[in-house]
Amino acid sequence: MTSKDTLAFLGALSSKICHDIVAPVSAIDMGISLLDEHIPDSIKNDPAYKLLQDSVTRTLQKINFFRYALALGKSDPSPSRKEFIDHCSNACSHFKINFILNEFTHTESSSNLCLRISACILYLLTETLPKGGTINLSISDQSIVFDALGPMAIRSPSLDKIAGHNTLEKHKAHDVIPEIIQLGLDILELTMHTKHSTTASKISLCRATNKS
Repeated sequence: MTSKDTLAFLGALSSKICHDIVAPVSAIDMGISLLDEHIPDSIKNDPAYKLLQDSVTRTLQKINFFRYALALGKSDPSPSRKEFIDHCSNACSHFKINFILNEFTHTESSSNLCLRISACILYLLTETLPKGGTINLSISDQSIVFDALGPMAIRSPSLDKIAGHNTLEKHKAHDVIPEIIQLGLDILELTMHTKHSTTASKISLCRATNKS
């Protein structure tokens, strides 16, 4: 099985799994919304009820995020600039992160794959800004660049793993997402470079031939 075949299989499988999971979770979310109309404020303000609401909301956000991001190999049409911005903005807003797309000029036939890789990297970057912030993204034929800025920025072991940096054992990196991203980067002949400070993380994807 080639890398493209692997991505196609993972895309179809992840979409099916997410589709099967999102229905019951959405039903729970709808049920909670209906309960809001009938239960007293004392229950609405109860920490346990708040936890239930927040957990369902977060689960739906993640399912819908991965439903899009993990479908790396599918041959469906590439999203428009507006669709991509809406998706990323909605996903980031749950983490109190503002998403800004500065450039969107990728025109190659592989743009669909680039966007889905970008969505996966974006998800990993949301975890580097625990106190919120802003993520700027620029996508062109030459490179894909992320700038994550916030009052506190922490390293991503998963992104460091992809970039070839050593990760501390006490930090558990995601196992699947880095491998999927790496498959896509290999197909597109892109290499990842990372820079990190206490208030910012920068991720650059560049052509391997441009590597200095």
